[in-house]
Amino acid sequence: MTTTFTSARASGAVPVLGHIPALIRNPRKFLLSLPDLGDLVRIRLGPSAAFVLCNAELTDEMLANDRVFDKGGPLVDRLRDLIGDSVSTCPHSRHRRQRRLTQPAFEPNRFAGYASTMINETDSVISSWGDGEELDVVGATQAITTRISARTIFSASTSSALIEEAHGALSEILGDVGKRMLMPPPLDKVPIPTKLRYDRARTRLREVTGQLIADYRSMGVDHHDLISMLLSARDVDGDSLTDEEILNHVVTLFVGGFETVATTLAWAICVLAHHPEIQERLHSEVDSALGGRSPTLEDLAEMPYTCGVITESLRMYPPGWLLSRVATEDSSLGGVNIPAGSTVIYSPFLLGNHVKMFADPQRFDPDRWAEDGPASGRGALVPFGGGPRKCIGDAFTMFEAPIVLAMIASRWRLTPVNSEVRPLEHALDRMCFVLAPRKVRVRISKR
Repeated sequence: MTTTFTSARASGAVPVLGHIPALIRNPRKFLLSLPDLGDLVRIRLGPSAAFVLCNAELTDEMLANDRVFDKGGPLVDRLRDLIGDSVSTCPHSRHRRQRRLTQPAFEPNRFAGYASTMINETDSVISSWGDGEELDVVGATQAITTRISARTIFSASTSSALIEEAHGALSEILGDVGKRMLMPPPLDKVPIPTKLRYDRARTRLREVTGQLIADYRSMGVDHHDLISMLLSARDVDGDSLTDEEILNHVVTLFVGGFETVATTLAWAICVLAHHPEIQERLHSEVDSALGGRSPTLEDLAEMPYTCGVITESLRMYPPGWLLSRVATEDSSLGGVNIPAGSTVIYSPFLLGNHVKMFADPQRFDPDRWAEDGPASGRGALVPFGGGPRKCIGDAFTMFEAPIVLAMIASRWRLTPVNSEVRPLEHALDRMCFVLAPRKVRVRISKR
């Protein structure tokens, strides 16, 4: 049976800027309005046309064909400005080599060592919390993931001051890059204060990261961490990664490990604080599986509800919520012609909150992901992308986040400080690079 797809043009474009004002003014409202128009909707980003995919099948088709729909477009171009040409941003022609050289750092036989580091660093942070303390949700989770990222990338005694400086520069960059995501050329080159601040922070991040790599290389020791894997990686022909490639990969790991996992955990904490019935089930499962001890990698098999909380957070609130590809040749999707050079946009947020993809999508339901849970909508879960360019660190994230959440849940009870805060609306009340809850605080109490 042949599937019939529908297409449409979005109305409301303004001269010169197209739909950029609508995206910047209220990205959540704009995106969630598009599926009512069709499976593939044509919009305008400045003077150029772009195609937004509102259908999981079309998204999967596009992601599977990374030669025709290559990494690119204004959203990926901004990311490339930040992290350079890495395994997550390089064009199709260079991806296979990059993937082959970086994959050993993410092999399952390395996971137990990484998990041990995650547990130690999480314990150090959450043990410092005080009974009755108020936490800024994002700040609290970033404190954990910054330490984990630093010690899984650089396990040796590297400079804490340099790592802290890299963290500060990255935070400043991510605060500004959302404002620049859809800025069309040549406006993106205008030296306004936000651009100058962004450029300074980006330069400093790369300088600091370069110094960390140089210090590590001078040690000449394999510390069985991510940077050691990158420094020792060799191709079948004996080729190694260049210093520039290693720098790009380390910055990529900082962005993914620090920001992506932190925001996923932050959303989970927001949900638990506002939904005591979900929190009680989580506490019950964690207590049964762990009995008060720290988790291990193997314990995750006994904590499906904990893992479901993380997966459901990624469905409703994916950190990378708006992504793009560029057509390298004339092609088609769903019967619609896609001219060469066109931007194709897909949104894990749109698909994850699509009423045609998930039953009652606005209800946070970790049981969706149980073995006997509903199968509908699973193909629409793409927080890590898909196809040959699926995020290389997806498995890493999917054991780091549940481990950290289980450790928090085993010791602390979460209650909202302000029940009127609507974190999703605040998160998307402006164009942002990473979808993170803002203006949210919780109170913690010892269990």
